[in-house]
Amino acid sequence: MFHSVATELHPKSYPCSVNEALPLFKAFNRISYKAIRGREAGPYDPNRDIKLWEDDNAPKGHAAAYSTWTQNEAPAYVHFSLPGWIARSVNLPPDLTHYQPWNPLPSDAVVMSGGVAVSPINPDYLATETEADDLYAALGGIGGVQLWTPDPGPGDIHVQYGEDPRREFQFYWGAAKQVVIVGLLLKQMYINGVGAPGEWNITGAEPRWIPAPPPVLPPTYKVVPMPMRNLYPFEQWDILPVGAPMISRK
Repeated sequence: MFHSVATELHPKSYPCSVNEALPLFKAFNRISYKAIRGREAGPYDPNRDIKLWEDDNAPKGHAAAYSTWTQNEAPAYVHFSLPGWIARSVNLPPDLTHYQPWNPLPSDAVVMSGGVAVSPINPDYLATETEADDLYAALGGIGGVQLWTPDPGPGDIHVQYGEDPRREFQFYWGAAKQVVIVGLLLKQMYINGVGAPGEWNITGAEPRWIPAPPPVLPPTYKVVPMPMRNLYPFEQWDILPVGAPMISRK
């Protein structure tokens, strides 16, 4: 059986907590994993225990042995082993990110008639040119992105745009050449917040955004313990009346 040897670091100061002094590996979340590893962590496997650390030196074809401290009233050093492929990988829980709500700001764009502003443009209808181009390409629009123009009427009715770069873009879509408004597509796509996952259903009369189900953890789940080192000869446990044990110098 392979026995892992990881770098042991002295804590910066004493007294210190178990999690400050004893872990042999870094505990990741999905953000820190991507920042440090330079890649996304694999998808969460609900059939495996959650695992926040990985041991790059663990053998692929053999079991790896570890030890950890239980933080009960009297700390105990316990041993466990993992298959090498599990030791080398994380199983991070799903991303429970709370996405920023989609609340488009009011615009200085107005509908003009006879030289007078008769109504503001609803910001739900507005989008940037980049957003319009991206959705046109993603949904397979027809005839290019166009600016919405009011029906002809008295007083030279038209939209007057100001400093706001957003416009009321639209394009034709589908066999029936249905007119779709880009701003309203954005409102659909961001129903659970900006960047929330989902996909477009393009089988109906008009595009429909299907939000991904919110990620959840199983009702009961386990977490693989973090491997920890033993105490150095100059360290000792401080058992406190309240709270978790601490580590101090002798």
